[in-house]
Amino acid sequence: MNTVDLELFNYLGSKKRQVDSIMSEIPKTAKTIFDPMCGSSAVLYECKKRGMHIIANDISPMAYYYSKAILGQTKFSKEDAEKLLSARPVKGYLYHAKTIAGRPKSRILRQVIDGICTYAHQLPPGKKEFALGAMADCLSSLFGSFGFFRKAPEEQGLYTVSKFKKKLLRSIISLNSKVIPQGSAAVTRKDAFTIPIPKVDIIYFDPPYDISGTSEVPYAKHYALLNSILMQREVNLPPFPRERIPELIKRFANKCKILLVSSSSQPNLKYRQILKEHFGNTRLKRITFKSSGGIPQGAAVPMRIQTDYLWIAENKSEKLAERQGLRLPGSHAKWIWTDRQTAIVLPESYRHLADKSMYLVDSSHCYGVIHLKEPFSITKDELIDRFNEHLLSPLECEELFGNAKKFLYFPFVWVEKFPERRPISQEGKDLIADRIEFLAEEYGKPQHSGEEQGSPIHLKEVVDSLKTFKIKRPYICLVGGLATWGRTKNDIDILIRKKKPKDENEDIPLKFRIIRQLPKHLWKRVHFIYDDHFHGPFTDFVPLYDLVLEKQPFKIERMSEKGDEISSLISNLPEISKEELIKRHERIHEIWKEGKADKDDVIDAHAFIWREMRRRAIEHPKKDDGLDEASRFPVIEYPTPELKELEVPKHLKPRQGFEEFEFSDPATLWKNWYLKRAKGEKVYVEPKWDGFTFGVKKDGKEVQLITEDRRRDRSSILPQIVEDVRALPVKQCVFFGEMVWFKDGKAREREEAMGIIAGKEPLADEDIRFFAFDITNFDGKDISNLPYYERVKYLDRLLRADTRHIMKTPRVLVSDYDNFVKAFKKFSEIEGSEGVMVKKQDFIYEKDGRTSNMAKIKKSYDIEVQVAKRVPKISSATGKPIPGQYLYEIQTKDDKGRIVPMGRTFSTSIKASPGDILTVRTARIRGFWDPEAKKMVRISLMWPKVLGKAKRMTPWKELKKIMWVPKEEELAEKRRFVYQEHARGKSVHGDLRFEMNDHLEGWTLDDMVKDEVKKPILTLDDLRKEVADPNNWKIDWETGETIKLPSGEPMKILVQSKARQPKVWLTLEGIVPPGKPGATKNYPGVFIIRDKGTFEEGTRKPYLYEYFLHGKHLKGRYIIRKLETGGLKPRGEREKFKVPFVWFFWKPKDQTPYILTKRALKTGTKPPPGKSWLPEEWEKKLPKEMRFWVGGYNKEAHEKAVEFATEYKKEKSLEEDFLYDKKSFLLKI
Repeated sequence: MNTVDLELFNYLGSKKRQVDSIMSEIPKTAKTIFDPMCGSSAVLYECKKRGMHIIANDISPMAYYYSKAILGQTKFSKEDAEKLLSARPVKGYLYHAKTIAGRPKSRILRQVIDGICTYAHQLPPGKKEFALGAMADCLSSLFGSFGFFRKAPEEQGLYTVSKFKKKLLRSIISLNSKVIPQGSAAVTRKDAFTIPIPKVDIIYFDPPYDISGTSEVPYAKHYALLNSILMQREVNLPPFPRERIPELIKRFANKCKILLVSSSSQPNLKYRQILKEHFGNTRLKRITFKSSGGIPQGAAVPMRIQTDYLWIAENKSEKLAERQGLRLPGSHAKWIWTDRQTAIVLPESYRHLADKSMYLVDSSHCYGVIHLKEPFSITKDELIDRFNEHLLSPLECEELFGNAKKFLYFPFVWVEKFPERRPISQEGKDLIADRIEFLAEEYGKPQHSGEEQGSPIHLKEVVDSLKTFKIKRPYICLVGGLATWGRTKNDIDILIRKKKPKDENEDIPLKFRIIRQLPKHLWKRVHFIYDDHFHGPFTDFVPLYDLVLEKQPFKIERMSEKGDEISSLISNLPEISKEELIKRHERIHEIWKEGKADKDDVIDAHAFIWREMRRRAIEHPKKDDGLDEASRFPVIEYPTPELKELEVPKHLKPRQGFEEFEFSDPATLWKNWYLKRAKGEKVYVEPKWDGFTFGVKKDGKEVQLITEDRRRDRSSILPQIVEDVRALPVKQCVFFGEMVWFKDGKAREREEAMGIIAGKEPLADEDIRFFAFDITNFDGKDISNLPYYERVKYLDRLLRADTRHIMKTPRVLVSDYDNFVKAFKKFSEIEGSEGVMVKKQDFIYEKDGRTSNMAKIKKSYDIEVQVAKRVPKISSATGKPIPGQYLYEIQTKDDKGRIVPMGRTFSTSIKASPGDILTVRTARIRGFWDPEAKKMVRISLMWPKVLGKAKRMTPWKELKKIMWVPKEEELAEKRRFVYQEHARGKSVHGDLRFEMNDHLEGWTLDDMVKDEVKKPILTLDDLRKEVADPNNWKIDWETGETIKLPSGEPMKILVQSKARQPKVWLTLEGIVPPGKPGATKNYPGVFIIRDKGTFEEGTRKPYLYEYFLHGKHLKGRYIIRKLETGGLKPRGEREKFKVPFVWFFWKPKDQTPYILTKRALKTGTKPPPGKSWLPEEWEKKLPKEMRFWVGGYNKEAHEKAVEFATEYKKEKSLEEDFLYDKKSFLLKI
């Protein structure tokens, strides 16, 4: 007689013996599988071995926890196992149960089992599921898969504590061996009839076999016993209604490519007929195997031959080949759809997408089909130059490309552009969406009323056809400790299965009606939580309420004014005056006394009004009519929230892009921005102040004035503003505006007003005005997600009248061009304004600091200038001139006829020759006066756009009226630099950043001697330990020099240029979380500041950057230069450089500025007008007649300066030799 010893957790119905036959029907190309009744996941485990993504579900806790363990990634250590096996015994479910046949006689064993189950539930996620999975395995093996407890005398020996723990240890070891890294899995515990069906390649459906009328034991009744032991509470699973199997199969249709259904050889359902109704090709496979039947597990029993059926159904409409999607980050897909973005830049690893048609998608929508053409490579510099084509921000570049040097620039054409974007669900990693499913649009567009659509419709016909139905079941559940354990010392957790409403008042009536049914002593212990993503509940729960639309008896209700009046009484409560609020309170009490309106509606309305009175600290008059008592709970339970810590978000500005978001005239803005982004809408027009943007934070008595650039608090510099902010009528707020410095009633230029953001002395007596234009927090409430027109209302409430130093920014709404031009003229002429801001009225405050929902115009000036030189526009892609595109170097003449250079214009198709006169539109004209030469040496123009040809130049006298000439002493603030050590995992490098006008210029330095550290760096202390060892670094931080080579020459450190970065990186020291810019996907970015200070720019050439640093360690002249690789290797045994040129950093022995070398003369190097390319100390050393940069470049003076520097260097060298010899002589003595 053959016998079988069943393996762990091989309960009846397990597919362990059939798995090979089932797996042969699953294509190896399949990537995803869903099993709604997974049991022990025997089939799913084999799929995971293939690397597939598993979606498993089973309502049974035994199956759920075992599947979580076997499909997860958590393992138990020796210490974990010892803690579980030594859990404190407790008198739990098994100890007290009296109805379980064959219950172990040993009371201590029962307590041990209960104690281990209880301890397992207290473990953290991952460990908890593993421990309960091991217990499920052990209980099933030890006590029998159908709740049979062994009663044979020879088996009683198993019921000892030591034997049980050995069995559990075997289960832990077995589970540890089954945990594999391949694939991924998500496991849920829900009813198979209510769980959402995901879109997958394979669905495997193994419903309980029909065993009614046989001697074998039903599933649910006996698994309930083992589930109750495992969960330590009574668990009764609902019976499985086999008659609903066709309903499930119907739901599977169109959700998979292949459906596999297991059944007995004598099913009571017509599977072939059911499957053919919803699927295409259907076939049957018979699987024969040896079985022991439905008997207690682990016993030696007779074997018999058993045959099961496997039904294979293929989806009749599904094709395996699907078009992939290109998933672009942020709003880039939408920008392409609206023709704002014209190219796509991707990492070089995506070259395989060339000549491929793909869906264009973002995280939730598809915009059509594009065809990617053959790409070409571009560099970082070209990436920056082409910003207006690809619109990738510096932070997006850092996230997408890391430290890559080259990128793929993809031109594209539309294959199909959807007229409306379509909602989708999708799968895939990174930028590729593999499985795109278009979600059905539920409703079409409504027909216009008043038009005949067909035959007459009768009221009774419509009403009688509508039935009561459930929207969500359950809608409200009891969760948490009370649901899991049946008791709790903490809160009563009630889950509402909906997104948390933005308005905290929305659910007060619902919560009120739930709570007032409870005993009063429990009212304050109720805690409501929301399921924001509709995935929960995730723990044991008790269903309380379904969300039901209940059909009402037929009755025509004639309109009553009472309901409308109650609604009107609670509308706009925060906006009304105190007197109006008190009147409304009186009226709601009158309605209550009349007794005609619905009582619950009156109670809810009174609660809203009472809460608003409490918020404003208005005394609530007591009434004896019963309404106060009925409304008491919701008002007490939901008081005004406590003040929260305030955050000042980034200052919001239009996105970058000249003639896209930044304009110099109204006509171009209207054409390029309004008609594309706001056509037909009303937009706000308001002044653009010529000052400094600040975020103002009031938190009780504390006031901060936060600058835009370095986010510094300037409250100590501007006490007059602080005083006015403290007087505002709220305890907390955050609002934004522009700080403008006035003198004698006139606004000072920004450069003259730098003391506001950079000065050290208080400006208490100065006429400084703050013009407020936006607000993100009002009285402790975050309103950043409200549309702009709503935020404006809150700003009006905050600033009911202008103070001496704080004013509201005026604004008007316009929707036509004529009124827009009038508003532009009006607001651009206001004192302190430099143009206008145009804003959509419904945009929210985007906290990344940039938005496409606003644009700006700066006041412009049309001037006539002379062409000095015509330069062709060079394509960054081909390196060749672009036909028909020109740049012009322009100039004018001062009152004495001397030429004054004015820089270069934007590109234009207008062709002109040297000597021709052009009309140029510019937003600002700035002159540079040389006091020694007593003349204007150059003029710079902002946004110089060529409009056309002209006949004569603008007279110097007229030009001076609109030109601003700064005083040099007010521009003397030096720019900053920082050197940071930057670790990501085992990789460490240096970051050298320099402050430019509105961004940072930076370099990445390979400054560590070894390739990588031994262990990943995760904390600041980890990095400090590496920094503390001087042998780790190529820079001697005592001297600030790079370490010496055997030849005595300074080592040259390999560097790479960085993309432009915001100034916030200049002060960064700390830890950036994984996945964020500055970190990797798996490791945090750790930053430590090595050195910081100020710097002066030296010579700048295409292959040379010279800096003069004034730091604590890095002092003097430093070079970053492009050099030939010449077969060199980057480090150690690495392969040779693959590029002919790379950049290096070092501190040269010769500290003479490059511009003062003979090489500079030989190569014709000269600085731009008004600059010397010398540090301040050298400018002072040179005699007046050698200052070659003053009054325009003077070659003869330059030659004398070089000769002077050469002699100075010789004298210094002799002096150093003398001092060295003297020191050596003294040491010998």
